[in-house]
Amino acid sequence: MKLKVLFAFTLLSVAAINASLRACEDCDLEKTTFPLHGVVATVNDDRKTITVSHGETKGLLPVGVTQFLVDPQLLPLLKPSQEIIARIDKRNDQLWLVSINIVPPPPAGVRKG
Repeated sequence: MKLKVLFAFTLLSVAAINASLRACEDCDLEKTTFPLHGVVATVNDDRKTITVSHGETKGLLPVGVTQFLVDPQLLPLLKPSQEIIARIDKRNDQLWLVSINIVPPPPAGVRKG
């Protein structure tokens, strides 16, 4: 009898753990990278940073202007007013921009819509 009770308790515990893990499949507690779409406002070679005007980054930043650390080799490629799509990499409470893609401007005479 004791063995049956122990077996039933073990099955219930495993089922409860599995249910809680499934419930949190959409939670990403360890998430450290986030998408970013914005416009370069400033480039600071000395500090190895750029400032970007951006939309909301769910789970990290509201709409606003934020300074990001950038690989120094990329700084010469970035200019104010460039539209970019990138990933924010949160490292030890510092925000780095990685995988930076410069969105090409529309051809002359074509309005962006």
